[in-house]
Formats: sequence, C-alpha cells, structure tokens
Amino acid sequence: MTDESSITSVTPDYTKEYHFITGVSEILMQLKEDLDQIQNELNAHSREAQKTILRSKELSEQGLAATWYMIPEIELTIKMEYVEYTEKVIENNEEKIVKRIQLSPARRKIKSLKS
Repeated sequence: MTDESSITSVTPDYTKEYHFITGVSEILMQLKEDLDQIQNELNAHSREAQKTILRSKELSEQGLAATWYMIPEIELTIKMEYVEYTEKVIENNEEKIVKRIQLSPARRKIKSLKS
C-alpha cells in the first residue's frame, strides 16, 4: 500500500505575475489543474490500497475496502488588487491615450462547503 509520504503535494505558484483581466482566467485554470492533480493522487492512493486488500486473503475475507475520497464542492474567494493607469497607444498613425486597469491576485483562499 502507498504510504502518505509518497503522495506529492501541490504547491500553487504564487510567484507568477498575472497581467490585466486575463490573469483571472489563468488563476482559475491553475486552481482547476491543482485540484485535478490532487484528486488524481487521492484516487491513485485508494487504488493501491484496494489492490493490497485484494492481494491479501485475510483482508479480503474480512470484507475490507479502500476508502475513496472526493474533493467536495468548494467556494473560492479571490482578493484582487488593481491599478488604473493611462498608456499612449499608436493606432492608424494616431497617438491615443488609453485608460487601462491592471489586476493581480492578492491571495487565494479555498473554503470547503462541507466544513
């Protein structure tokens, strides 16, 4: 059976810089990938536990079964910091001043709805 030390942990990349509104979608996609990886590792651990039980006549006869874990529904709170600024842009040989907003995450927090 796989012990807990063999399960790798997922550490989000908080050092990555996110720019403009596209940063929000990148944050959500990274979170989805992190959760998918965690769920896959939980499934792999349960499969190994079940294989161990099935290989052992004694454990099988006792009716043991592996515990399967599922990440529950979550609520996501993203705190954003933003900066408004102006930028000179040249379009069709004309210089324009465009107002822009730059967003970046302040921190990510995940709260399970089951807790």
